[in-house]
Amino acid sequence: MTRIERFLGRPKKVIIGGEEVEIKPLTIKNLDIIMDMGDPEKKAEATKKLLVTTLEKSFPDDKDKIEDFSLEFMEELMNAILKVNNIEVDEETKKKALSKVAK
Repeated sequence: MTRIERFLGRPKKVIIGGEEVEIKPLTIKNLDIIMDMGDPEKKAEATKKLLVTTLEKSFPDDKDKIEDFSLEFMEELMNAILKVNNIEVDEETKKKALSKVAK
């Protein structure tokens, strides 16, 4: 193991819609998404980008179906993303972000 490997994000298995799914964490390459989530004018698009990016990393063989991921599972997916990336967000902020994306 190289010195940096201990600092690389590790995927975690979570349950979404009753299925076990391995969610891969974001990296420095995705920092722009997190920064844009703090900007009220960019929050909805950044949240969508966060969801799509995570799904693409977690389901690389199904990239052509990512845009069809059901909104029914969006809250579970968002909770999993936050957990995997060790990001803490209060429930009100999370619900506001998700409601804007669902519009």
